[in-house]
Amino acid sequence: NQTLRVMHWCLSNALRLLHPMMPFVTEELWHAMGYAASNGTIMKSSWPVCLPEDQLETAGISPADSVYVDAKHELVRLGRQLRADYGIVPGRRIDYLIRPDTTDASIRLEADTASLRASLRAEKMTVDMGLSTETAMPGVLTPLGMLYMPLDGVIDLAAERARLVSELDKVNTHLDGAARKLENEKFISKAPDAVVAQVRATRDELLEKQAKLQAQIASLG
Repeated sequence: NQTLRVMHWCLSNALRLLHPMMPFVTEELWHAMGYAASNGTIMKSSWPVCLPEDQLETAGISPADSVYVDAKHELVRLGRQLRADYGIVPGRRIDYLIRPDTTDASIRLEADTASLRASLRAEKMTVDMGLSTETAMPGVLTPLGMLYMPLDGVIDLAAERARLVSELDKVNTHLDGAARKLENEKFISKAPDAVVAQVRATRDELLEKQAKLQAQIASLG
């Protein structure tokens, strides 16, 4: 049974990873699960390693599955970042909308809704290839399609807009200062190269933050 094989593979590797921290418990479980038949003790078992690409199929993992898992992890990361960008506490359950970019992505996401909801602390997860957003809302492009986060009833939109505008004003002020330094020929010629490089790096970071804040403000409608 494929499900049991995957379960035993995961459990045996998990026990080996936990053994240095929980030696007695993992040793007992190792014997109880029947894994001691080959070498007698978990201490003699090999340390878990990633399966080579050519062995994934034998473990029931297709290349497409591997690609999807990586894409799913990135979607979750971006979804959490989206939540953080608008100051929504990690524990609060909110809704997410996903517009998959392919039929395969849609099928996989539909089947994986429960896991996605748990990973994103979502109250509701809507997956719809034909999704059309009638109002402006924060969104981010993921490897599996567009991910949206409705904010109505979640935060005070007016207060959030004011906060973002205030932050943008501060960024613009710092950006003007960096630009003036880089436009000053005396500064460029007399300052150490490392200092000039740092100012340029700061300017580039501020430009990225400026663009992000402008997009966030626009997403609030």
